[in-house]
Amino acid sequence: MKKRRLHLLKWVVALSLFFTVSFSSPYISKDVAHAAATSVTLDGANLGKVFDGVGVVESTGRLLYDYPEPQRSDILDYLFKPNFGASLQILKVEIGSDSNNTTIAVPNHKRMASEVSNYDRGWMFWIMKEAKLRNPSIKLAALHWGYPAWADTDAKKAQWLVDFVKGARDQGLTIDYLGGNQNESGVSDLAKSVKTELTNNNLSSVKVVSADELNSWNVATKIQNDATYASSVDIIGSHYNRTPPQAAINSGKQVWVSEEGGGTWNDPAKAFNWMKFILEAAQNGVSASLRWNSSASVYDNMAWPGNGILLANQPWSGNYGIGANLWTTAHYTQFTKPGWVYMNNSVKFLSGSAGRFVTLKNPQTNDYSIIAETTGIPAEGVDATFTLTGGLSTGAVHVWRTTPSNSADFFTQVSSVTPSNGSFTVHLEPNKVYTLSTTTGQAKGQRPIPSSASFPFPYSDNFDSSSIGSMAKYFVDAGGGFEIANAGGGRTGKVLRQVVTDKPIHWAYSEVKDPISEIGDMAWSNYKVQVDVLAEEAGKVYVGGRIDNTAEYTSEYERKGYWLSLDTSGNWELFRKDSSSRTSLSSGTVTGFGVNTWKTLSLEFSGNKIKAFIGGIMVADVTDSTYSSGNTTLGTTDWGSNNWVVAQFDNFAVSAVSGAPQTSIIIDNGEPGYSESGSWLGSGLTGYNGTATRYSSSAGAFATWTPTIAEAGKYRVFVMYPAHIYSDKAAKYTLNFQGGNQVFTINQEQNGSSWLELGDGSGFDFAVGSSANVKLEVMKPGNTEEVVRADAVQFMRITQ
Repeated sequence: MKKRRLHLLKWVVALSLFFTVSFSSPYISKDVAHAAATSVTLDGANLGKVFDGVGVVESTGRLLYDYPEPQRSDILDYLFKPNFGASLQILKVEIGSDSNNTTIAVPNHKRMASEVSNYDRGWMFWIMKEAKLRNPSIKLAALHWGYPAWADTDAKKAQWLVDFVKGARDQGLTIDYLGGNQNESGVSDLAKSVKTELTNNNLSSVKVVSADELNSWNVATKIQNDATYASSVDIIGSHYNRTPPQAAINSGKQVWVSEEGGGTWNDPAKAFNWMKFILEAAQNGVSASLRWNSSASVYDNMAWPGNGILLANQPWSGNYGIGANLWTTAHYTQFTKPGWVYMNNSVKFLSGSAGRFVTLKNPQTNDYSIIAETTGIPAEGVDATFTLTGGLSTGAVHVWRTTPSNSADFFTQVSSVTPSNGSFTVHLEPNKVYTLSTTTGQAKGQRPIPSSASFPFPYSDNFDSSSIGSMAKYFVDAGGGFEIANAGGGRTGKVLRQVVTDKPIHWAYSEVKDPISEIGDMAWSNYKVQVDVLAEEAGKVYVGGRIDNTAEYTSEYERKGYWLSLDTSGNWELFRKDSSSRTSLSSGTVTGFGVNTWKTLSLEFSGNKIKAFIGGIMVADVTDSTYSSGNTTLGTTDWGSNNWVVAQFDNFAVSAVSGAPQTSIIIDNGEPGYSESGSWLGSGLTGYNGTATRYSSSAGAFATWTPTIAEAGKYRVFVMYPAHIYSDKAAKYTLNFQGGNQVFTINQEQNGSSWLELGDGSGFDFAVGSSANVKLEVMKPGNTEEVVRADAVQFMRITQ
């Protein structure tokens, strides 16, 4: 799992700014002038490590589970179906512990030692079954981040872990690999207990992976010095480190990068990084690389919300995103299979120390695949001549290419070359991913994707239509275990219940250590959130609003916003949660609330006015302008407390203040209301609603968004632009409104592909008609490394 660090490597990926892609351009070198040349001998008899696969870690796919059909099946096809999309070869799932894993909490299958295990909690068994349904050959792995409170010895921890494997076996699934140490928590003797427990339960075929350390290989030394530990570990695994020591390579065990950073799903630079990481690891003797995460399926204000092979965070609309990360992955997975063997190429780069590549061979057929990335090779490209020896196939070589910065050139077969006299030559262009393969059957899957839409507003859920024990629709737990249950306190029907009584043993890097569940739209501003609450034991319950209105894209989940708490003694508090502190805004005491007693809590936001209600009676009316928008949360227990409170929530509702929802006008590039002056070009980067975006490096060029205002009033203004590292760090936006204008300088390398507000959230006066607008001006002539990007602007009316 990613920590408080950003992988900030910047690679040259913006070739869409300079070249027009020709899909029919020849690849034989005699047709390309002035290209650099390199020669590589491929020896099919000089073999190295057996390839175990390329896969993903599944730990944040919560909202994917809520998707409607057929979109949910389409997304799963893109992940797991062979020769369709990512074609993943290994699926590693989190063994949930109800504790935060940096981003969310995954439900625990066995919360108490005396409990009968429930493998239907959460979505891990579901997604394993769906993966196997599409690809029966996919390998399954499992690892834990935390532990239930009762698992306080190595023997109990091993029992809990192996119980998960036994549950899979009972449901017709085979866990092929099991983590022998807690995720990124160093090396311990737990692997010995895990191996013993597996053997005692007739599961000795399950391979133990250890130690899943963060950026180190101390496990190799442990294996050298501890024979019992060495016999307990089958595969050496480390996270975010692609250079295993010789002690690991010479151990006789397979070596994995058992978690790697793949970055944001649609970021071209991250797509290149991911391919570079796999290739570098393979060249250093690693036989499998697993990226975190499979799908980006959480709310944008949670930690690392964009990290995934694909985006799936809008189940209410069915919209999802397929980008460069998925198609670069396909360059490996659609042309290889676990059990193939790496060839020991004498040359590792196409040009100097740039253009890394590997070759894998099918030992049964002598087919082979060359996977390469070409960042840093000469601008004129490279003519690469490959000479075949050692019995390799002399059949046609099919050339596939992806330009991560150009969606029109994702995973395209561009030519086929037939070897002559035991060799062939292809021309490879810079800043692309290539696969050269004698295999066939690959395909670029395509399915219709619905348009993006905002979270439903108003929204309510009384939970009565949900199944007992299931997760509540669209709620994402950051900590704790929230599930549907029968109502208590004299009520009939169903409720959302936080069920975990004993606080889990948290992972060291857990961002949240309390039960919290989140739902809603970060753009919500003026609204009322209301819920009925019941505490089953002494403690506090919460409702929060205007929570974290900023897309984090880091390891932070700060829960900034406004919270109303009520404890079972009747003490209440309205407070503001900031990054590392909290400020009490109002507090007091009410009567009529205690253990197993229902009470209604609500927060109402209108501009800088915040009102709190308990039992329908207003208890606080304060003014605070720190946070102007954000979604909502439910929770129990105070920050820093060691106790978790079992509590029930019912009749959850979010509605507009004064009975009228906010209205907004969104103008996308190319739509009425959008205009340009000067030179602008189309970009392969997609933006709002999945449509193409625009860019310019021509000084004095303008892009203008002009809304037609039907009702005068105050409007909040948001801009969106695509995520890309080669963007203007000081893009000039001028907002013209009634009575004035204001200039905003925006770093377009940050906060891409999300709504970024101009101003403090208090809004600007707009008159009826078309006098208001937003102008984006290009200030830096000819600067192709900091181009200005234009996409969409949203004008959101503030209702009073």
